[in-house]
Amino acid sequence: MSRRILSHCLSLPGAFLLVGLSLIVAGPTVAQAPGVTEESFTAEVIEASKHTAVFVNLYAVWCRPCRPLFQKLETAAAGQDGRVKLVSLDIDSNPRTVEAILMMLDQQDIKRPPNMQIPAVVAFRDGKPMGLMIGAHYDIEALREFFDKNTGS
Repeated sequence: MSRRILSHCLSLPGAFLLVGLSLIVAGPTVAQAPGVTEESFTAEVIEASKHTAVFVNLYAVWCRPCRPLFQKLETAAAGQDGRVKLVSLDIDSNPRTVEAILMMLDQQDIKRPPNMQIPAVVAFRDGKPMGLMIGAHYDIEALREFFDKNTGS
């Protein structure tokens, strides 16, 4: 397995600023939730969240901490009895959607750092964002609490 270290500095307009070293390991990647795109975001997230809470996992292929987070999210969602829909959004492939999400967070007065980081999970309910969790350091119980808080239960 080959390894290489890349220095990344990614800046999306007013959104993300990531500076540092990312360790990229060649090999199989961790499975992600069904991916949404700029074209499918309205139907898969905004409209779907009017019926069930949708949790959008913001990630990047090169983001090492992003890889294990989805497995934790999937485990935490397993006991939610269909109250949770998980989707993933690649920030590099969908910058306009990321910018739209950040504007929606601001409109809902959901606190976020000025230079937001990934991984991040945005909870949508009733067509709008309801919560934000940044980082991969959360355990399964904290993720379950985040789901409970943002599913209205």
